[in-house]
Amino acid sequence: TVLDELEASFAGTLPELSDLDPLDRIKVLVRRFVRFSAQRPEFGRILSYEGAVGGDRLDWLLGQPPAAALGTFSDLLAQGVADGWVKPLPLEHVTMCLGAAAAYAFIARETMRQVYGVDVADPTVIDAHADTVIELFFHGLVVAEATAGPGPTPPTSIAGTTPPSGSPAGQPAGSPAGSPAGPPVGSPAAAAPGEARSA
Repeated sequence: TVLDELEASFAGTLPELSDLDPLDRIKVLVRRFVRFSAQRPEFGRILSYEGAVGGDRLDWLLGQPPAAALGTFSDLLAQGVADGWVKPLPLEHVTMCLGAAAAYAFIARETMRQVYGVDVADPTVIDAHADTVIELFFHGLVVAEATAGPGPTPPTSIAGTTPPSGSPAGQPAGSPAGSPAGPPVGSPAAAAPGEARSA
C-alpha cells in the first residue's frame, strides 16, 4: 500500500543519518519526501482530502506509523529553533508549507503539464524540484543585496508614463525643481507612523 511505501522510504532514516548535522538531515528527508511524492502522488491527494473533511478516516490515517513518522520534520525543525539555526516561526505553519511545497507539483500533475509544459514524472524534473524546495526553504528566494544585479526599472507614473529623463529620481514629472520627492505610495517608507515594516 501507499502507507507501506511511505514507511519504507523513511524506515531507519534517523540512525542512518546520525553522522550528519541536523540541517543536512532535514535536507535528506526533504529529498526523500519529494521523491516519494513523485512516485505516489495519491498519498498527498488522500491526505489533502481527508484533512479537509476530517473525521474517523483522518484519525486513522494520522495514527498509522508511516504517517506519524512525518512528525520527524517537526522534531528536526524544533531542534533547529532550539539550536538557533531555524527562525522561531510557528512550526505548524513551517511544516505544512514544507510538505505542500514538496508534494503539490506532483499532486497537480496535469496543471504542471498544461501551464508549464513540465512532465513531473521525469527524473530530472523530480531532482530539480527537490533542489528548488531545499534552496527556497534553507537559502531563501531573494538574492543578497551584495550579489544582486542591476536595480529595478523606474516605476511608471499613474498615467503609465515614466518621468522625463531630466526629472530627479523619485520626483514626479512636472514637479518644480527642488521640491521634495516623497516616497512612492505603497512603499515601506510611506507607511503610517508607528506601522511596523515587515522584513
